[in-house]
Amino acid sequence: MDNKEIIKMSAHEMNTPIAVIHGYADLIGCGIIKGDGARNMAVKIKNEAKRLSRLVEEMSVYTGIMEGSIYSEKVQIDIKSTLNQIVEKIKEDTKYNFFIQIAGEGSVYANKELFKILMKHIIENAIIYNENEERKILCNITFEGDKLTITIDDNGVGIREDERESVFECFYREDKEHSRKLGGNGMGLAVCKSIANAENMNIFISDSSLGGTRITVEKI
Repeated sequence: MDNKEIIKMSAHEMNTPIAVIHGYADLIGCGIIKGDGARNMAVKIKNEAKRLSRLVEEMSVYTGIMEGSIYSEKVQIDIKSTLNQIVEKIKEDTKYNFFIQIAGEGSVYANKELFKILMKHIIENAIIYNENEERKILCNITFEGDKLTITIDDNGVGIREDERESVFECFYREDKEHSRKLGGNGMGLAVCKSIANAENMNIFISDSSLGGTRITVEKI
């Protein structure tokens, strides 16, 4: 997908939250909806605005990586410490209860901001695309010589084998309606793939021992 197609698709994706925001704002502004109804709509407006903001942010990262215009500086990153920071931030922002275990130690030479975005997207997906009351995530950091492997397992809904390459494409969603209800916009894993490519990493999906999805990130 070239930049023109990406821009066209992103504009299409933005239309839905913009239309919802306008519609609800008009109902409140005209006084048709008042009291608790207005407050509930205000929450919906805020959620749609967050979704729109997230899409703009992800598009900015994706196109910046494709153009090679952002995040070029690399440093040595403590993986476990960085994952713990990401998890604490997610706990502040998410409405879901989840349990996460991080095993293993080590560091990776990469751009810190890109690495954090990559890991944050994967962990957030493991939480959001999960219908269990107890959402479990296992992160495992291992080294074999110079080869780093990070696996993130969850007990969520899983991804069908025939969809596992397609989900890394821009704006691809297995179940568009369900994904949209959960706040998804089809860009998260495309951003992950672009970051992995920029950092000379491999990223792929397989079955999880927890019954959901395993995402593996490798770097040599």
